[in-house]
Amino acid sequence: MSMSVDTTTLEAFIASNRAELLRRCRAKVGRPVTAAATEAEIERGISAFIGHLISELSGESKGPQIGDSAIQHGADMFREGATIGQVVHDYGAICQSVTDLAVETQAPVTVAEFRTLNRCLDDAIASAVSEYARHSQRDLDSLRSLNRSLTFQNLVEGALLGFEAIQAGTVGVGGTTGELVRRSLTALRALSAGELPPAPDP
Repeated sequence: MSMSVDTTTLEAFIASNRAELLRRCRAKVGRPVTAAATEAEIERGISAFIGHLISELSGESKGPQIGDSAIQHGADMFREGATIGQVVHDYGAICQSVTDLAVETQAPVTVAEFRTLNRCLDDAIASAVSEYARHSQRDLDSLRSLNRSLTFQNLVEGALLGFEAIQAGTVGVGGTTGELVRRSLTALRALSAGELPPAPDP
């Protein structure tokens, strides 16, 4: 491995040791690295953050780059089935890798540089976690919508079957089938009011 110690700023230190920092981050993340995960987690996630961090430290940042890349990382992690804890852990791995390597090589890090590092990490974590949570809520809403649709179909089917049996004279209105129709219609009324009642027994 190649590690540079001839640096005077944290920006130069990170830029000179970028490959080693990525290697350490991969090791600390500790998840199986598939082709898709490598692209999403390393290239669009950790590597993108390191690149934007260098820009922040050099004063050449152009807009909310860290937040934007973190939003993409949060979305990628959600799609890959990672937990929200793993999203946070990725950025923690970056911080630990930078500080560990700086200590090992006795690289000088000023208080102002360390504050910039922490601020960038805070922004990235907040953006990534918020995006992950947004996707989680969207999936939850979709699941609720699906459950509502299936419940509606089941209730309508139960009411129609019950009514057809009554109409054919097979059963009476005051029996169990009549009660099924009543409960189905009552549940449909509740469903139309925004509730999600359980489907009646067949």
